[in-house]
Amino acid sequence: MQRLDAEKYGWQNILGGDTLEVQLQPWLIGALRMACEGTTASRQATVSGTVTYSQRVALPPDAVVEVQLVDISLADAPAIVIDQQTIKTDGQQVPIPFTLSYNPANIDPRHRYAVQARILFEGQLRWISTTSYLVLTQGNPSTIEVVVDPVAL
Repeated sequence: MQRLDAEKYGWQNILGGDTLEVQLQPWLIGALRMACEGTTASRQATVSGTVTYSQRVALPPDAVVEVQLVDISLADAPAIVIDQQTIKTDGQQVPIPFTLSYNPANIDPRHRYAVQARILFEGQLRWISTTSYLVLTQGNPSTIEVVVDPVAL
């Protein structure tokens, strides 16, 4: 049993007196520690890769790449965005690397997940992925190269 000074820790002792008695069983301390460590380690995983295109054209320095990890399981509904990353290229050329995070506990192995990408400059869409780049479930990878196609202006 440990006695703690209530005022020192900003606690209010409703039982009276100037100390609080705290007694934690060793098994409870161990269980709490394991639970916290387990959730921290399993909470985040990533999908990573690059966005590129086949045209021999340089990106302008102010181009922006947007990448999303989405659940595309429902054919008659919009994709559900799980994570997204907006990358200011600042003159960097393709391939542009990305990393998207997700909680593995929220991934349903029966669902289909994909990475979508697009490149904009001056706020206008210039390239977009037109293929489903499947990831995570049903034998699909967690690292992928996404090829975007030019948009007709």
